[in-house]
Amino acid sequence: MLHILSDQAQSFLTTYFFVGIGLTGVSFFSGWFKKSYDGPLKQAWGIAERLKTEKQTLEAKVAQIRQEYQYQAQQIEQYKAQAEAYAAQVKTLETRYLNLETKYEHLAADYQTLQENYAASQSHCQNLEFDLRDLSAKLENADYDNEQLRQAYQAQEQEFVAQTTAHQQLQESYRLLEAEQVTLNAQWQSTKIEYEALQANYQELQETMTEIQGIYQQTRLEITDLEKRVTKILADNDQLLADNLWREERLRKLRFWEWLMGGCNNYVPRSKSLLTFYIGMPLQAWWSNLVNPA
Repeated sequence: MLHILSDQAQSFLTTYFFVGIGLTGVSFFSGWFKKSYDGPLKQAWGIAERLKTEKQTLEAKVAQIRQEYQYQAQQIEQYKAQAEAYAAQVKTLETRYLNLETKYEHLAADYQTLQENYAASQSHCQNLEFDLRDLSAKLENADYDNEQLRQAYQAQEQEFVAQTTAHQQLQESYRLLEAEQVTLNAQWQSTKIEYEALQANYQELQETMTEIQGIYQQTRLEITDLEKRVTKILADNDQLLADNLWREERLRKLRFWEWLMGGCNNYVPRSKSLLTFYIGMPLQAWWSNLVNPA
């Protein structure tokens, strides 16, 4: 049938045919590409939003853990200062305890020596008293005035008085030393109890500080791990944003073609395709004019 038409009409129909095919292909592939981009783009934006939410959650957790980390660091510093104060007190009490112990030992030795001297003095006084009584009995029973015996008695009496006075002084020293020993012993026992209690508190403080240092180290590891996760999420999010921008650019171009083809589709009944509109209808009109010329 085409040989009946002129060359110009044939050229027009051929051009019209291929233009219709091209526009139909563009419309088809535009829709296909739009679908292929639109789904992944929405999915990518969803992932990006999820990563953004997860990033915010992790950042909040990092901030919270950092706050706990700083609090634990402050606690460690406080415990260190307290431990140093305890150590100084323990050292002071230990020195005081050792000094009291040494003083108590020396006092015990002096007390032992004084006790021995006191016993010897008491024995000597008793001997002097016995000798004095013996001389007094001899003087009373003497038939004549014995000057030599009287002088011996007086000398013995003076020695007895002197020894008795010395013994009384020794007895007083013994009593004072005994009281000092009791007082010192009480101080020593009190210092010992205080020292042992302080040493136990110091040991407990050391254990608590060791425990807090373990938590402190664990918190540092958690912060490092969370920061790595946040960094990875940021990198993934940046990559997704870049991919989304690339997809949006392609989708924008495809939507232009979709808009262009949509303008043509407004003239086509819904039951007919672009191929029918651009090729079938002109051929049908041409055939009708050929069969039924006006």
